[in-house]
Amino acid sequence: MYIKILLLTVYLSFFTSFPPSYADFKNLIPNPSLEEDKDMDGLPDFWEMEGGVKWEKKGCYGKRSVSIFGKGVLRCKIEGIKPNKYYLLSFFVKRDGFRDGEYPYMKIFNQKFYLNELFSFGGWVKLSWLLKSENEGVTDFFLINPGMTHKLWFDCISLIEFSIRPISPLGGKAINGDLVNFMWEIPRTDHILDIEIEVSRDEGFKRKRIIRIASPKGNYCQIKGLNKGKWYWRIGVFKNRKRIFMSKIQTFTVLNESTKPLLKPINKVDTINLNNFFPIGIYGARIEAFSELKEAGFNSVQCYSRDLDTIEKFIKNAKRYGLKALICIPKEAWERDVSSFFSRVRDLESILAWYLEDEPEGRGVAPSYIWKLRDYIFKMDSRHPTALVIVRSKKAWDYGPAADILMIDTYPIPMMPLTWLSDSIDEARRAVFYEKPIWAVVQAFDWSKSRLYGRNPTYEEERCLTYLSIVHGASGIFYYTFKSKNYYIKDYPKHWLDIKRIVKELNKVYPLLLAKDALDISISSNNKSIHHLTKFVDKGLISKYGKGMIKEGYYLIAVNADPISVVAEFRTNCFSKARVLFEERDIIIKDGKFIDYFGPYCVHIYSLK
Repeated sequence: MYIKILLLTVYLSFFTSFPPSYADFKNLIPNPSLEEDKDMDGLPDFWEMEGGVKWEKKGCYGKRSVSIFGKGVLRCKIEGIKPNKYYLLSFFVKRDGFRDGEYPYMKIFNQKFYLNELFSFGGWVKLSWLLKSENEGVTDFFLINPGMTHKLWFDCISLIEFSIRPISPLGGKAINGDLVNFMWEIPRTDHILDIEIEVSRDEGFKRKRIIRIASPKGNYCQIKGLNKGKWYWRIGVFKNRKRIFMSKIQTFTVLNESTKPLLKPINKVDTINLNNFFPIGIYGARIEAFSELKEAGFNSVQCYSRDLDTIEKFIKNAKRYGLKALICIPKEAWERDVSSFFSRVRDLESILAWYLEDEPEGRGVAPSYIWKLRDYIFKMDSRHPTALVIVRSKKAWDYGPAADILMIDTYPIPMMPLTWLSDSIDEARRAVFYEKPIWAVVQAFDWSKSRLYGRNPTYEEERCLTYLSIVHGASGIFYYTFKSKNYYIKDYPKHWLDIKRIVKELNKVYPLLLAKDALDISISSNNKSIHHLTKFVDKGLISKYGKGMIKEGYYLIAVNADPISVVAEFRTNCFSKARVLFEERDIIIKDGKFIDYFGPYCVHIYSLK
C-alpha cells in the first residue's frame, strides 16, 4: 500500500518535540453544536430565534446548524462569566452569496462586532476573537442577519475562558542535569499569542529572566544553564503586548551546578532585517512583460503561481531584468521534499519576499497557520522575508505577528473615499507597533470586470493613492494589477500610460522614498483635507541614488485627499522658500507660513530651503 506523505503538512502539524496539549477547557455556550432538542419543541435547546431563522438538518460537522435568511436573530444566555477576564470566542459561519456592504454582526459583553472580514462565500469559515468580559456574571450572545440579500448559517459555537496551566515542573520537583523541560496546557486557539516563561531565584520575581515563544510553537520549552538551587517560575500570556493571563507561581529545584550557557531557548525564530530598498512593484506580472516593466521603472514583480518550475523560471527571469520577485510557496512543498529548490534560490537577490497568503481573513485562514508557514520558510530560507496581504486592517492585530511584512490592499474606487487606504495603513502600522514594513497595494484596475460597478482610477486618483500611502508610512508600493483572470491593464492604453507616468515619477524621487521622516521639523497645515509628511534626504542616500532631481535636504510631501479643490496654509519657522518639484515654481515663505492651491486629489512635493 502506497502512503503519500505530505511533508509540509507534517511539518506544520508536528514542528515541536511535543505537540500542544488541549485540556478540557469548559465551553460556556449551552448546546454549542445546536444539536440538542430534549424538550422536543423543534428548536435547539437554550437558543431563541426571531425572524427568518431556521433549524437546519445539515451542519458544519454534526447533523444540525441554524440558518438566517433576511432579518433574523439567533440568541442565547451565557452564564458563568467572570468579570474582566479574557475569553476565546469562535464559531463557524457560511454565506451563500456576497454583496458589498452587507455583513452580519454579533453582540456579546455589551459590544457589537461587524463580521466584515466575511467576504468569501460558499463554504464554512471559522471566525474567532479574543474578548474581555465586563462586570456581568451573565451575558447575552446574539448572531444577527440585518436583512442581507442572501442566507447565513451558523454552527459549532464556543466560548472558553482563557487560561494557561503549568504542568511541569511542579511542586518543587528535583531536576538532575542542566536541562529543564517546561510544559503547560493552553486552550486551542487560532490566535498568535506571546508566551513568556519567567524564572527567578526569588518568589517576588525581582530579578527574573524571561524566555519568549509564540503560541503556535506549542506547549513546550527547554531551558539550559540554571544554577543549583530552588527556582520559581510562572507563565504570562500576551496579545499585542497586552497581558491577558498570568499563571500561579510554581517551583522546582536544580540539583547540579551548570556549566552551560544560561537560558538559551530552542526553536527561536529571529526577526529578519530588510535591506534598504523601496519596492515599486506590480501584481500579476508576466515574464514576457519583464522588459517593458523594467523600462517603465518597476523594480519588483509579483507572481501568483504555485508551480515550482514556474516559480523558479519567474525568479530566474526577474534576475535577468534586474527585478525582484514576490513569490508563493510552491505547491510541491505539500507533496515532496523541496529542500533542493530552496537551496538553489535562498541566496538569490532577485527574491524580494515569500508571499504567504492573499487576504486570509476573508477565507478563515487562521493567523496561527500563517505563522507556521512563516516558520517553515525561515527554516528553508532565512535570507528572505515573508509577506502577507490583508484587506481588513483591523485584522492586522491578529495577522501582524505572522509575517515579516504586512501588505494592505483596500481598493476604494469608485465607492469609498481614497483615505480608506491611508486609514488602513495607519491602523496596520499601529498593530505592528511601527516595527515592521507596511506595503501598500494600490488599486490600478476596474472593479466592473468582477462586479456590477467600477472603473479604472484616474491619473489624479492613482497619484493621490500612491502618495497618500507614502505620507502615511508605506515603505513599498505595489499596483494591482498587470494581468488577472478577467483584467489586462494594456487593454486600457491611457490608464497604462498613467501608471507608467507615476512610476517614472517615483523613480525620479527615489531617495525621498527611502528617506527618514524629519522628526526635528514642525510643519502644520490649516486644512484637514491635506495629508502631509516632511522627510530629510541625507548624504548617504544621495551618494547611492542621487542621480536624479532629489538633493540633500528637507522635503514636504502634501496630498489633497478630497475630490474638491482647496487652498492650504502651511506654517513653519525653519525655511524661507519652497521649490515645487515637477511644476517649475517657487513659493516664498513669509512670516513662517506659505499658502498653496490644490486641485482635486492634487499632490505637491516641496523642496524646502
